[in-house]
Amino acid sequence: MTTMLKIILLTFLLIGTVCAMHLELLRVDDDEEHLNESLDLLEPEVEFPGMCWACKWAMGRLKSSLGTNTSKEAVKAMLGTVCDGIGFLKFLCNRMVKRYFDVLVEELSTVDNPAIICSHIGVWCVKK
Repeated sequence: MTTMLKIILLTFLLIGTVCAMHLELLRVDDDEEHLNESLDLLEPEVEFPGMCWACKWAMGRLKSSLGTNTSKEAVKAMLGTVCDGIGFLKFLCNRMVKRYFDVLVEELSTVDNPAIICSHIGVWCVKK
């Protein structure tokens, strides 16, 4: 009888843990969705702290990794993964890349430096 009780308690514990993890994932997805909606309401001129640095970091990394291979296919492939190494600004970086993907593909095919590329998508690294 005690073995059966242990199995039942263990089962309830596992089910509760899985449910809690699922609810936590839903909460995180919901928070990100609300954040995306809030960010979309902001005017393009409004920038977040660190956006300039994140943009220049990502564009600089892409430029150095691409080297002379600036084909659009190579640029597209690298744009998908460049934000993985940025740390806590990954969300902003991914959002920037997603929003300006086509423009960035064109810009990274030029000889422009990272600050110029960032300014072309509206991320101003110098006070206007």
